[in-house]
Formats: sequence, C-alpha cells, structure tokens
Amino acid sequence: MFDLNKFILFEADGDSVHSIEWAAITNGCLYINGQDFPKTLKEAWASEEFEYAYSFTKEHTERLIVLLFQANGESDAKKMTAKAFKELLLAHYGDYTGCRRIRVLCEKNHIQYKLLTWY
Repeated sequence: MFDLNKFILFEADGDSVHSIEWAAITNGCLYINGQDFPKTLKEAWASEEFEYAYSFTKEHTERLIVLLFQANGESDAKKMTAKAFKELLLAHYGDYTGCRRIRVLCEKNHIQYKLLTWY
C-alpha cells in the first residue's frame, strides 16, 4: 500500500482534559497513539496521563484502508493514496470519539489490532 508520516489526528484542550492522538503508517502498518491528560486522573490513579497505542499488521492495515475508502464511496485503488487516507481519517475520525469508532468498525469487520494502555 503506502506509508504515511506521523501526523496529529486529534487534539483538544478542554477544562477537564487535554487529549492528543497521532497516526502513522510505517512499513505498511498503521499505528494510532494517544495521550489524555485529565485533571481527575492524578487524583484517581496517581498519574498525570493516560496513554494508549493501537497497532495493526500490514494485512489488517490494508483491509482497514480499503474498508474506510469504500465506506466513503471510493473503490478506485489508484485513488487510495497516503494523502487521501490522511484526509479521510481527519475528516471522519479526527475527533474525541474517533478511535472508539475505528475500534467498533474493526470489530464489526473482523479487522484485528493490538491495543496497549498505560498510565
């Protein structure tokens, strides 16, 4: 498929939390990493941040890319470029619930990923 340099998928600074997510495709594998810095987290878990990382194999990255393009009306493989994929992710998943919606989409379509969390 293609590789995609790391870019900010979502960033928000609210009264109770600062969140940021990055996405990249390296060696054909999709990675989405995020950090949340909620004010209440330190009180609850004695930590100042919550981190998470999604990683997809090359096979499952390709399946997800095709699925996302098709879900948005694009079936021409020549138009499935890194730039178009980045724009698609930003437009449809670049918000606070984007990772959750990607996770649900993957589960419904049997696209596997690893999710690591730590704080």
